[in-house]
Amino acid sequence: MGEGDCQSPLRHCDEDTLKLSCEQRVEAEEWVDDPALSVEDTRDTLLEQAVINRLIGGGRATLTHACPLLKACASDPVRVLDLACGGADLPRQLVDRARRLGKRIEVTALDLSEMVIEWARRMSAGYPEITFLRENALELPFPPRSFD
Repeated sequence: MGEGDCQSPLRHCDEDTLKLSCEQRVEAEEWVDDPALSVEDTRDTLLEQAVINRLIGGGRATLTHACPLLKACASDPVRVLDLACGGADLPRQLVDRARRLGKRIEVTALDLSEMVIEWARRMSAGYPEITFLRENALELPFPPRSFD
């Protein structure tokens, strides 16, 4: 079965990728982290990730746990760090929820890829609460207790 024959609605899948175990997926390099990836493929990959997040409820699961913390946090604004932010779907959802709750929030969203950061910035134009930085999640440039 070739890439075009894949049963998944996602463009960048193939039969071998679909069969990877959880452990193998953790160890595998992510498609979007490939520095040779074109701007178009980066965009398509991030759009596919947004679909996956919606289909499996990634945002809903995060918000279910984050909302009680947002409500209880005494910090003003609440400061949140998102590592490997991708297209910033979750930071935008978090900001939307904070706005509805009347809570001020500042989200710092990191990703290793400059193309990913640029896409996330474009997608988040109406979200001044989100700051994007190109940083390695394994080498954070922040002092301890910088975020809530």
